[in-house]
Amino acid sequence: MHLTVKRDWLTKELKTNDLQDIVVAKSKVQVMSSGNVNITTIVGKHNVLVKDVLCIPQLTINLLPVNQLIKNDKVVKFESNGCKIYNKQRQLIRIANFY
Repeated sequence: MHLTVKRDWLTKELKTNDLQDIVVAKSKVQVMSSGNVNITTIVGKHNVLVKDVLCIPQLTINLLPVNQLIKNDKVVKFESNGCKIYNKQRQLIRIANFY
């Protein structure tokens, strides 16, 4: 499940009537809405559609689960300052820094 704090990133947004609260880091948080998010890659500046993203304003960061990236043919390499995400051709498509 992908999570974002940025409601304006969502496309095909569903309002909260169809959604429930979830537990994040042992706390119950309200899901404001859900939808899809386009992420622009570093290589070729292509858009990657991430579906079923939940908008949770109480979060302080956006979360993109590694297991879902791997299921979608991505490779995630962790380093001391963050991680790099590669496509199946081993081209760097995104960098995520640790805060």
